[in-house]
Amino acid sequence: MMDELARAMSHNVLDAGRVGMKNDDGTSPEEPAFISPEEGRLAIDAGTAASVHRTVRGIGGTVLFLAADDEHGARMLAHGLPPEVLLGTSG
Repeated sequence: MMDELARAMSHNVLDAGRVGMKNDDGTSPEEPAFISPEEGRLAIDAGTAASVHRTVRGIGGTVLFLAADDEHGARMLAHGLPPEVLLGTSG
């Protein structure tokens, strides 16, 4: 889904296998450690949703992300999804 969004916004599709871990403060570590493509996909999706949320909030809009289940929601939050956009989870 995020690949289609990237194309619709005239952005390049990101390679989930080239997503690096970030420090707790959001900076990159000295030596990058790439995460698995599955986890990278979550990070890209969470980052894209966060970016769109910031942009749309600036014009008075809202972005919502529907999680498949509680585990999916928790994993998206762990990868940087803003909690206020998350739907479909009990915690």
